[in-house]
Amino acid sequence: MVRPDGGGSGPAPVLKMTDEAVRTVRQRFDGLSELCEGIVEDLPDGYTQVTEGCGSFFAQIDPGITAFTASWQVTFALSSDQAKAISTNINQMSIDLSGLDRTLAGG
Repeated sequence: MVRPDGGGSGPAPVLKMTDEAVRTVRQRFDGLSELCEGIVEDLPDGYTQVTEGCGSFFAQIDPGITAFTASWQVTFALSSDQAKAISTNINQMSIDLSGLDRTLAGG
């Protein structure tokens, strides 16, 4: 963290992260977002493997595995969106709502 005002006197100092720290933190949250997106995409394959592997017991597990898969897809999709939002707003003194909207829209 550095003080962009050079540590002079006056109003309360503003603390900002160094550019390198901002890049590092953004990369971590962007990576987390991508990881979560990948899990969302992979969950249907896991569902297929489980349902194919259970054979004649499919009818007994289908309601549970369907709900389980759907809940984790929503959880990881939301986690991906939140990681994007955090990455977008790292080192900001206020939230850039337009940037947040663009990020969540995939732009």
